[in-house]
Amino acid sequence: MKVNSVARLFDVYGHHIGVGLSTLITVFEPAHVVLGGGAARYFDLYEAELRRALVRSNPFASVPDMCVSRLGAQAGALGAALLAQRSG
Repeated sequence: MKVNSVARLFDVYGHHIGVGLSTLITVFEPAHVVLGGGAARYFDLYEAELRRALVRSNPFASVPDMCVSRLGAQAGALGAALLAQRSG
């Protein structure tokens, strides 16, 4: 029973990420999307539902290539530091 609950949790998470990304993808039309942060390491557990949500949200838009950042949970902090360094 717990395994099904956890799988459902990742499905819901993937759906919500997909719905949110669909707006960004529609506006910016990226060729690639790189997912980072702590949840990125579980991408394989929510990828299918994320992709389904993208297609359902905008069936006429193309879904860009997606991958997980090699920087993992450090990606956000490193990106913020790099931005601060370049801005100041």
